[in-house]
Amino acid sequence: MATPKPNKSGSAAQPAQGSQNANSTLIDAARSAELWHTPDGEAWATVGAWHWPIRSREFRQWLVGRYYQGCRDVPRDQEVADAIAVLGAQALYDGLEHVVHLRVAKHGEVLWLDLADEAGGAVRITPGHWEVVEANDVPVKFHRPSHMAPLPQPDGDWSDQPDRLRTLVNVHSEDD
Repeated sequence: MATPKPNKSGSAAQPAQGSQNANSTLIDAARSAELWHTPDGEAWATVGAWHWPIRSREFRQWLVGRYYQGCRDVPRDQEVADAIAVLGAQALYDGLEHVVHLRVAKHGEVLWLDLADEAGGAVRITPGHWEVVEANDVPVKFHRPSHMAPLPQPDGDWSDQPDRLRTLVNVHSEDD
């Protein structure tokens, strides 16, 4: 899955002036990201519908892209590494804790199926009903590795046809 363009969330970084340096400009560029961590202490960032480990290639590309858009220059590798270390600390010590899910999640009595599409949508599944929900209305954090293919957009009304749905998942009876 392609990394979204940096300008999809918030404005780009502005060039450093005066005593500001590239490190602080990079940190400022990440202000539109939600910084958080997992229960096992891994730092993550949410940008729009995307959730990435802060030390991932995708987050690094997004951050450098934001810097480039504002400064028309690229930061040195050490400056990026330093900014990522600060952002990771902010995620660990100031951010909320969330569980990361891969493709399927349970939240309360609702099951969520990540479509892993460009829009970040998911299917909300409750007993007797399902609906496609926009990314902003999905209450769980899905990780979408670059090798994860999107699922087709569901269509039609399956809410009264559980046997039809059962043919698509690995269950044999209602007890499974």
